[in-house]
Amino acid sequence: MAQTKIKKELIDASFGTEWQSTVETSNFTAEASKGYFINTTSAGVTVTLPANPSVGDIVELIDYAGTSATNSIIIASSNNIEGSSDDKALKTNFASTRLVYSDATKGWVTSSTSLLEEALPALTVDYLVVAGGGSGGWGSGGGSGGGAGGLRTSYGSTTGGGGSAESSLSLIGSTNYTVTVGAGASATDSTGNDGFSSTFSTITSTGGGGGNGNGDGRTGGSGGGGGNSNGSVNGSGGVAVTSPVVQGYAGGNTHRAGVNNNNNAGGGGGGAGAVGANASSGVGGNGGDGLEVNIIGGTGNYYAGGGGGGCRGDLVEGTGGLGGGGDSLYTEGEAGEVNTGGGGGGSRSTPTGTNSNGGSGVVILRYPQQYFIHYPGTLASSTTTVGTDKVTIFTSGTGNITFETSEDPSRLNVDYLVVAGGGGSARGNYSSGGGGAGGLRTSYNDVSVAALSLSTSTNYTITIGSGGAAVANGAGGSGGDSTFSTITSNGGGGGYGSLNAGYGNGADGGSGGGGSGESTTSGGSGNTPSITPSQGNDGGGGGLSPAWAGGGGGGAGATGSTATTSAAGTGGIGKVVNILNSTDAAAVSVGEVSGSDVYYAGGGGGAAEGNATPGSGGLGGGGNGGNGNGGGSQNGANNTGGGAGGEDYYTSPSLGRAGGSGIVILRYPNTKTITIGSGLTGTTATDGNNKVTSFTAGTGTITFS
Repeated sequence: MAQTKIKKELIDASFGTEWQSTVETSNFTAEASKGYFINTTSAGVTVTLPANPSVGDIVELIDYAGTSATNSIIIASSNNIEGSSDDKALKTNFASTRLVYSDATKGWVTSSTSLLEEALPALTVDYLVVAGGGSGGWGSGGGSGGGAGGLRTSYGSTTGGGGSAESSLSLIGSTNYTVTVGAGASATDSTGNDGFSSTFSTITSTGGGGGNGNGDGRTGGSGGGGGNSNGSVNGSGGVAVTSPVVQGYAGGNTHRAGVNNNNNAGGGGGGAGAVGANASSGVGGNGGDGLEVNIIGGTGNYYAGGGGGGCRGDLVEGTGGLGGGGDSLYTEGEAGEVNTGGGGGGSRSTPTGTNSNGGSGVVILRYPQQYFIHYPGTLASSTTTVGTDKVTIFTSGTGNITFETSEDPSRLNVDYLVVAGGGGSARGNYSSGGGGAGGLRTSYNDVSVAALSLSTSTNYTITIGSGGAAVANGAGGSGGDSTFSTITSNGGGGGYGSLNAGYGNGADGGSGGGGSGESTTSGGSGNTPSITPSQGNDGGGGGLSPAWAGGGGGGAGATGSTATTSAAGTGGIGKVVNILNSTDAAAVSVGEVSGSDVYYAGGGGGAAEGNATPGSGGLGGGGNGGNGNGGGSQNGANNTGGGAGGEDYYTSPSLGRAGGSGIVILRYPNTKTITIGSGLTGTTATDGNNKVTSFTAGTGTITFS
């Protein structure tokens, strides 16, 4: 019988497109001569074209649900598409395309009206570039505040100095762009110094002008405040630069009341959002507020506040402006906050250490999440995702960066927990306050803090802070600082004991120590120096008869409580950070495990007289306080950063108690290997796709490979 129907498999020729009945909703590899309906209602879909096509092979694609404008159809191929190695995409609702393979040069080309677009979005970059702040001026007339670093931004509606936000930058992939983060100025002279400029690509912000204790404030991104040299001159505020653009506001003028007059006062440094305030009789000028720029997401992110002006007679000192401006203090001004460009506070006398220094600047870039920034080890940065964008924050250094379409294999993201040593306590005649917990800084499960982006084959320093010493008298020893790379947590403040020294306040630190009994003393200030987000809390104050009890030390999670007439203050609770799970933490004696959670940096409890109730230590290694009839005081637990419990005079120890040592814990991809240098003690556990290394003692360097 003659055949009346010929099967297509018997003929060596194309019979057109075979449309597939299954609607594709996830990534797949296409086959030649087939057509696909693609539904991107839930998410984008990537279609990979055949790897070894022949001339004339055809693939057809259709946006089935009309949603590709929201969730694109990405078309990938190991061969060229329309002569380019870049991926393409359908981004128009109900779009379709018919792709035909031509040759190695052009690869896949369209034989219908082309709706193909570039798969990558345009490389449009928003920026915030803040220069280093000027240092505060010092002089016997009160000193004046440093001007904030210049601020330029394309994000939001306003830039520094009140102008409209600048335009975003349209950049090119795989092209070098220079980033420099300006340092804050050092306070080395009565005439403050200017901060250093910060740069990204074509955008340069000018360092803040120094304050002046003896005359006019200096010109800068924002101007420094004017001083009066104890009434002999009449200094005006420095002006803000206008070239290449206005970036901030002028500083405030001095108030000159007369030679050696206690009402002499210095002007406040200018900020990115407001002028520095003029000084008035006995009142130092406040620093001008910075500008709120929420390029990192959230609200209330201020940068470039001016430093506060001082007053000769310590009547009213000027406060720093929002955005990291340092306050003026009677003797020495506060430094501007790091990575804000804040100006330093004015000083009445020669500042020591970092006091009155300007805060370092910052460069923040926001760009489409499909790109990756490659940068050298000379720049310190962190990257997080906000919505459909990435945000990279550069905090120090200089170097060239490029934007690429793949990750840099020489880099890795590392989450960290850095806890300093807890404060010690004294043996108190009327009961010691508890030691403050060591400062705690972490990137783990904190959306406001990004992991550190580090390089392989690069040394990074780690130091584990020791616990503060037990002492016989006065304030217990402060805990030692702990450090990893650019992250430093500050030691907890000691609790105060009044044996032969009179009553006293707790010491400042990462968290503050508790005040002694015998009087209504104050706890020490936590989060000292100031860091955002806060590394700790204040200690509690002491109490009166009959308990004469000490206050509790502050913890990472709460303030220490104030003593009452019947009971000592309890230590502030620590903070839960499960960067190392509870099982592994218990195995290596790290943190204080409670159920499935691990707590760190609890404050020490205060001591009490006689049978009065002593304060309990805060969860997270805080030691319990003792009392006169039973002792019971405890050291802070090691490798928690816990504060020491307070001690009472009528117990057997001749000293107070010691704070607990700190801890550094790092979490990183399990594809990487860590090499621990001599001088450090560390152990590594595996948790899913990550390794977690805990460092419990010492100082030294590590590398990743």
